[in-house]
Amino acid sequence: MVIDATTMKYTSQRDIQAYLAHKAVKGCYYAVTGKGGPEHVTFCDRAEQRLSSSYVNLTEFFMGSGELPLADISEEGKPVFCKKAPDNERKRRDVYPQIESGAMECVRFWKSVFGCRIPKLDPEAIDGWLDVLMAEEHGNDPDKLSGMRWAVNTQHTKTRPLIIRRTDIPVLALYKAIERLSFSKRRN
Repeated sequence: MVIDATTMKYTSQRDIQAYLAHKAVKGCYYAVTGKGGPEHVTFCDRAEQRLSSSYVNLTEFFMGSGELPLADISEEGKPVFCKKAPDNERKRRDVYPQIESGAMECVRFWKSVFGCRIPKLDPEAIDGWLDVLMAEEHGNDPDKLSGMRWAVNTQHTKTRPLIIRRTDIPVLALYKAIERLSFSKRRN
């Protein structure tokens, strides 16, 4: 099983499926933003969203692992991580211990309140908590969450703002339009 925070094109799952051609690979995702795809389960289906959402960006940021991007797989089948990585990837790796500590503190708090009967959350409840988090972000402090960027392609060469601001919408809309045109041309 492939476990990932979000996916649109199932790239990692398809790559692993090709690498392990003799094995069936199933994906397990927090959020899926693309229609169809190989066999998978998802907590949150966002396939109908037409413009990227900060919710997807934030869950990818918080749920991703703290390592640098994957460069290769060794002969022994172990991951080989990039030695040189963009600044945004290094910054994310550097803050990861704080992210992990905050997540664990949240779990401890919930457990102190609910014991072993932790309530089930649905996507709308998590979106509500993300709304609370984003309400404090004003987009003008590069050292805060709103100044972070996340990689949107497998090579980690293209990045987008972690929290989408109104000023980002025209550029993102143009990017989406170009992506749709490119997809249509390839299909024809």
